[in-house]
Amino acid sequence: MSRSSRRHTAPSPFARMLALAVLASAPLGSSASLFRRAVPVPGVLVAGDFLCKEEGLCLPCPAEEMHTPVCKMYGNRRPLSCIPRRNAQPISNSFVPSKSASPVDAQPDPAGTVKLDAEVKDAHGFDESGRLGDAAKGAAAQRPPVVGGEKLSPAQQELKEALENDRRRRRSASERRADEREWERLSKRQSGVQLNVDAWEACPKVLASEYHDYFEFILCNAAFAAIAGIVLVFRQRALALRQFGRLAARIMQTQVS
Repeated sequence: MSRSSRRHTAPSPFARMLALAVLASAPLGSSASLFRRAVPVPGVLVAGDFLCKEEGLCLPCPAEEMHTPVCKMYGNRRPLSCIPRRNAQPISNSFVPSKSASPVDAQPDPAGTVKLDAEVKDAHGFDESGRLGDAAKGAAAQRPPVVGGEKLSPAQQELKEALENDRRRRRSASERRADEREWERLSKRQSGVQLNVDAWEACPKVLASEYHDYFEFILCNAAFAAIAGIVLVFRQRALALRQFGRLAARIMQTQVS
């Protein structure tokens, strides 16, 4: 018995390259995870430049809100709480203050200050600090004060000026507080602090009504089944009594005959 000796030859370079190409094309767990798309966070929706999260259950829209685009779809809406994304661009440059216009880096502009002071003065000649301007003082000195066709005395004129100054000072203080709140909000937005924005989302089903309808359906079916069972029991009893009566009648006939 002769043994045939076979010669083992090494694979050619072309075969090696082909095997490497096949292995490289096969999806591996570690390599595929690097290029896998990030899984979205449950409960967080991406709406343009905002990230929104559900803040409540789906509820029916009020009757006065049925004309809104959100309520026109299903008649239901869900509250959302949205925050701007970090890579979101501001809506406009005029809405978000620039860094150069911040209170720390701002430099006083004499021309702008004079212009603003001139615009602040109203028709009575009062500036925001409650003092009369030079032009208004001259006009007031030339024009005698008249109330109801009668000239005011110096005491009445001083009282009127004091009341107007106090009114102007209060109004300027309230406007200044409103401007400070607006500036703080815009500064937070510019510095990266994420502000919550309340919004609504259209939703197809209201869970409370769905649960109510489901249990109502189950109870109705159970009631129908109970009624059908009661009717079936009475029917069987009636049939049994009828058959028993017929059987008794036949037995009596056979005994008589």
